[in-house]
Amino acid sequence: MTVKYTSKRPDEELDGLQDLEPHFTKGNPDDVVVVAVISRHGIAKVDPSNDWQATVRVKHIEQVEGEDEKVVRTLLSEAYSKRTGNTPLPIEEISTDGQLAFDEGAEQ
Repeated sequence: MTVKYTSKRPDEELDGLQDLEPHFTKGNPDDVVVVAVISRHGIAKVDPSNDWQATVRVKHIEQVEGEDEKVVRTLLSEAYSKRTGNTPLPIEEISTDGQLAFDEGAEQ
């Protein structure tokens, strides 16, 4: 089964994405890191089986920036690795001289 998402946005005071409209309407915007609270909106029986399918909605969402963004990106990467078993390469970025920059402590 696949979890479905509602298209309903969070209540006004809980919708931190609305302030980002100018960011997303310009050129080629960078990705934005957000944290969100998700709640179950409903469940339904999927005929003809006896399986149930959940529908969830975004209840609260806020942008995360600066040092908090770095922490959230690390938590996201760790959660992804734990869930999938896939570990990202320890490459942070490519420097201006074309050399690869590795995370400290990673085998090179």
